[in-house]
Amino acid sequence: MKNNQIILAVDIGEQLLRNGAEIYRVDESIRRMLMTYNIGSCNVYVVANGIFVSAGENSEHPISAVRHVPLCAMHLERVAILNQLVRDICNKKISAADARTQLNACASLPSNTALVQLICSIVGIGAFTYLFGGRSADILVAIFVGCVQQLCLIASARLKIAKLVQIVIASMLVAMTALLASKIHIPIQHDKVIIGSIMTLLPGVAFANSIRELYNSDYLSGMIHLLDTLVTTLCIAVGIYIPIILMKN
Repeated sequence: MKNNQIILAVDIGEQLLRNGAEIYRVDESIRRMLMTYNIGSCNVYVVANGIFVSAGENSEHPISAVRHVPLCAMHLERVAILNQLVRDICNKKISAADARTQLNACASLPSNTALVQLICSIVGIGAFTYLFGGRSADILVAIFVGCVQQLCLIASARLKIAKLVQIVIASMLVAMTALLASKIHIPIQHDKVIIGSIMTLLPGVAFANSIRELYNSDYLSGMIHLLDTLVTTLCIAVGIYIPIILMKN
């Protein structure tokens, strides 16, 4: 019974980490659940891409659990559901069996559809272009560019192309489309179109999490997330720079 409860706590922590929860949140959630289940002598170590838990070290049957969690896209709706599940477990409002059922249901929760992603991308890009000083023509072209970018990301994700390659290709399409629109004398500020369009590619949440983890002295996890953020930003810069060089004449 204790083993099942330990594995349940680790599985919930894995789903939290996999869907974008902060390191301290995952660590604290696992510890609180183990305390609720009266699991003694437990040690929890969480990094950006892994979870290590040992429990019952002073008993006859100690147990250890390890989870490798690759860096994935965030799904904050799942994080919110899992947070509530952890609260219910800690308040003893739900049994371990029911918690397992809810965990499985949460893990199978679908991501946003392509249409929803496209609409959110259009709204975000239009708003950012306006905030950066774009005029009406700039906003309209940026929205078109954003549609091209988002469709490219959706298609490349379905083809299982590597994340960094997806970012480079999407950035190249953004810069190329904006520059072509300027070349055919559409009255736009191509710099405003480009910067407004790439804002949805920037890993802002991951960067904020990395700073928080560094502040909380989780240096390894903070550096992993910070490096991922910097590499993603570099890929965006490379993708934009290539069309500018090729089309500067």
